[in-house]
Amino acid sequence: MTDYVSLSPGYLTITFKKHTGLNLIEYVTKIRLDRAKFLLKSTKLPLKQIAEDCGFTDSFYFSRIFSRDTGMNPRDYRNA
Repeated sequence: MTDYVSLSPGYLTITFKKHTGLNLIEYVTKIRLDRAKFLLKSTKLPLKQIAEDCGFTDSFYFSRIFSRDTGMNPRDYRNA
């Protein structure tokens, strides 16, 4: 990707964090969790399917990250 934007990896990382307040991994995780929140509230898809659709290959890891971010597990979030 850095070849595409003609930036060094270090400069891209610093610039990205400066503009978003998040590093690249944190940003991608936030996007995935935002999508998961939307799917939990708007669909009846199983939690495992939502985790996979949002890029989490391990539903237990998804649940742990989701709980850390929201303060509740995905099932409780859906029912809230």
